[in-house]
Amino acid sequence: MRTLKVTGKAKVARNPLGSAVVGKQLWVPCIDANAIDVVDPATMKVVAHKTIAGGPIAVLSAFGRTWVTQSTGTKLLRL
Repeated sequence: MRTLKVTGKAKVARNPLGSAVVGKQLWVPCIDANAIDVVDPATMKVVAHKTIAGGPIAVLSAFGRTWVTQSTGTKLLRL
């Protein structure tokens, strides 16, 4: 962060948005793909692809759970 140099790049699904660290992984909501791509920060590879209908916008890890907001604005998912 000090140098603002890019040190890695992950290829995720379409239109990544509000990502969060969940455990030791980065969860990336991809609104246009209706999915969350789970990235291993050590390898910068997608290690899981979770289908989430409704266009996931943001992920938050709190209270021992993972929360996902959707573009429809009518649901908050607790995973």
